[in-house]
Amino acid sequence: MKQLTMIFLLLNSLMVAASQGKAYLYSPELDIRAGSEFYVDIMLKDAPEVYGSQIALQFDTKQVTVLDKNEKEAAVQIEHGDFFDSARLYTLKNAVDLKTGTIDYIVSQVAPAKSVAGDGRVARVFFKANEATSTTNIELKQADFGTKLGEKYTFEIGESLQFNFDNTFADAPQAPADHSILLPITIVAGFVLLFAIVLFLKSKKGNTMANA
Repeated sequence: MKQLTMIFLLLNSLMVAASQGKAYLYSPELDIRAGSEFYVDIMLKDAPEVYGSQIALQFDTKQVTVLDKNEKEAAVQIEHGDFFDSARLYTLKNAVDLKTGTIDYIVSQVAPAKSVAGDGRVARVFFKANEATSTTNIELKQADFGTKLGEKYTFEIGESLQFNFDNTFADAPQAPADHSILLPITIVAGFVLLFAIVLFLKSKKGNTMANA
């Protein structure tokens, strides 16, 4: 808890280290069928070693809405990415304001997670365009990152994404599977299958001996 408090204070402090790395928005298609769903990834490039982040996005509530991908929580939230260790990630804030069109996302890893660096996806946001929407912009307003050593980085921010909507365009591509979630599920399923095979072989061997 002490470490989480430090990260939270760090991300909200006025002390800013030299800009490092780049944060930007990515979506596989910007021309999308009117009224359809699409997703936007918050990406990092050439990031130094960091341990937590504070991200802010802006969108036009008259043009698009954010879809909730976490039914376990009552409030609308965005999806975690695979840059940080998702198994050791503490969410300080994950809030979507559907009135003001703002998204605030503050997370920190917890021990024994190690600092991470390089390229990756911090989070993913799912949107749905209103039927009358013809164009809209989604902008990354803030990208601050904290380290375990008490430093704060403010990353370079990429340009906003402009989406165009028309009935002649195709649906947006589906979001790829989150391998950070699929991997532990696959491992558990593998162990269950292996256990079932062992039980089956033991049962078969027991029946063979009984019939001998």
